[in-house]
Amino acid sequence: MIGCAPVMRSVLIALLVTAVGSAVAEQEGDVVQPSGIWCARFDSVNQDGYFSACVLMLTQARKPGDLQTRAFAWSEGTCTKSKNWCGAGYGNTRVADGPEQLNVIVGGVEFDGPQHIVDFAEGSPPQLLFTKRDGDVVPEGGEGPNEDPLVWERSADDVRPSFPCAKARQPREVAICASPSLSFLDQQLRVTFGRVVTCAREIVKPPRTEAEIRQSQTQWWSDKLAHCQSAECVEPLYRERMAELNSMCPKH
Repeated sequence: MIGCAPVMRSVLIALLVTAVGSAVAEQEGDVVQPSGIWCARFDSVNQDGYFSACVLMLTQARKPGDLQTRAFAWSEGTCTKSKNWCGAGYGNTRVADGPEQLNVIVGGVEFDGPQHIVDFAEGSPPQLLFTKRDGDVVPEGGEGPNEDPLVWERSADDVRPSFPCAKARQPREVAICASPSLSFLDQQLRVTFGRVVTCAREIVKPPRTEAEIRQSQTQWWSDKLAHCQSAECVEPLYRERMAELNSMCPKH
């Protein structure tokens, strides 16, 4: 967990699928692949905290009859042991892994391998599939450290940005709130920033300290993002920033 125990190799899922409103979805038979954020929670094998696996999905109609889905996954962990055991990490949530781009398949998503993000049963394909349970469409797949199946719950009905849209005032913020695609990207930037901050906090010799990374993010907002006041400039700036963040603490 956070500064108090080795991070489990595969723990959480976050999945993101691109959609234009909740009305657009991909279907396989009568099973709908719904937009939104899905999360599953389970205890650490060390009993020193818990992990949360989350899935955010968005499906966009490029043109009538042509749907395109994008997805990514990440994991978060929270240390709940005593402060003596967990140190400065006690009670804090960190991004343990990700974001990881996912392969979208009909009726679900697929990881590059069973070792990524979630513990899949041995011999099973590394996939999350959507199925109907008690009349609801839900994802299923993966196991907790005690080989219990992960139970997924929906935390959001649609794709929202990382900030409250009710407080959006800048034209850039209004544009992000109005676009599921840009909201998807905003969430991806949030997770990327969280991963890099966690990385700087937990490895012995990070290329940048946590304070330097946070200062760099503040400077990016004031020097670049503040000058972006339309939807057109958001995506290139966000993608450029995510590449910069990942270079500060490369993935292993």
